[in-house]
This record gives sequence, C-alpha cells and structure tokens, in this order.
Amino acid sequence: MLTYTVRSLASGIVANKQTGLASPLSQRRHVRTAGLTSARLPLAKSSFPVSPRKSMRSCTVRCNVGGSGTGTGWASPTWRWGYAVGDAHDAAAVVRRKLSSPQTRADWLRETLNSDAISWFEVKLVLALKWQRAAHERRDGGEAGFGYVMEQLRLAKYEGSEEADATFVQDMESVLSALVSEDGANQLKTVLDELQKGQDDTFKTKCPVDFHRRSVALKVLVALEFCPAGL
Repeated sequence: MLTYTVRSLASGIVANKQTGLASPLSQRRHVRTAGLTSARLPLAKSSFPVSPRKSMRSCTVRCNVGGSGTGTGWASPTWRWGYAVGDAHDAAAVVRRKLSSPQTRADWLRETLNSDAISWFEVKLVLALKWQRAAHERRDGGEAGFGYVMEQLRLAKYEGSEEADATFVQDMESVLSALVSEDGANQLKTVLDELQKGQDDTFKTKCPVDFHRRSVALKVLVALEFCPAGL
C-alpha cells in the first residue's frame, strides 16, 4: 500500500488566481483559467518519449485502446454523460465509491501507473469526473483547456482507434504543458517517480505506449489535486 504522501508533493502545482492564458489547442479563443498558472510555457517534449504511433499490439501485456468491456462507453447511446439516468451515471457512482478516500486514491494512482489492472476506460472516466469538478470550480482552463478535451471525450472523438486515443493523450499533454508552471512540472515528475518506487518494470518495458498515456493521465489528475480533493 502506498503511504499517502501525494498531497504534499502536489501542493501548489496549480495556482489559485485568474489568468489570461491562451490554450495551445485554440489560439483564437480566450480561455477561462481560474486556478491555473499565468505562465505560458513552450510546448515541451514529453518526459516519456514514446511515439504515439507505435502499435500497442506489440505489447505482450494486455493494452486495450478503450472500452468498458460491458458494451457501453463514450460512443454508446446509453452512456448519456451529464444525465441523471444512464450508464455514465451508474459507472461514475461505482468509481466515486471506490475512490472515496485520499489513501484509496493514492493506491489507485500507483496501481494505474504500474499495471493494466485498472482499465484505460476507468482512467478516462476518472479524468472526466475530475474535469467536471474542476470546471465547476473554474480550474479547468475553460473551453480551450481541459474543457475542450472533456468535450471531445464526451463526443466520443477519442474512441475507436489507436490514432484517436493517441490524439487524446496529445491533447492532454498540450493543455498540461501550457497550464502548469515549470516548478509544477517538476513536482509532477517527482510524484510519478514516487509512484514507481519498488515496482516491477515489466509493464513499463513491455507496454510503453500504455505506460506513457497513463503517465500523462496521472499528471493531469495530480495537478488538479485528485488525491486531496477527490472527484
């Protein structure tokens, strides 16, 4: 079990002030960026240099593109994200119960990063719930920040192929690199290093694409105070 230390590591990654940051996804829009740093960083290369075009079929460890395994998901007409009745509402309730404490969330982060025991479908659902809360708190970067990524996810634009999934990861990286300060980026790397301590490298070695996308997702969650604040 991971001793819960992520809160102190993640503290201060996202500043609590209004800014006028423009998102890398749309230079033509003005962005609501409450809760995000005012410093726009150059779009740096990922800390995990894995080509998004490398096929996940080369992995001997199971590396699913997406899907819940139950016939539902973002492209399903019964998913109905944002409604009080639908598969999304039911799935969200299960995840919220599962991740109801800081310790369970910290343990979930470690398991998610170091194996595929947590499905990519669940990771995307957790991201969506965190973005939903961040939007209510005006900390998501607005319509051209994580708000943009959330809308594309809702419209199932990231579903159905490895290319679409790679676009999802690239969009998250672009927003994160623009919204997080250099000090915050260093703190995020420290958190991920901590989550990998004492872990077998098999998953990271055998399935680098899956490891990379999970690394990006976890950076987003930690930056938005997933452990201390929850969903």
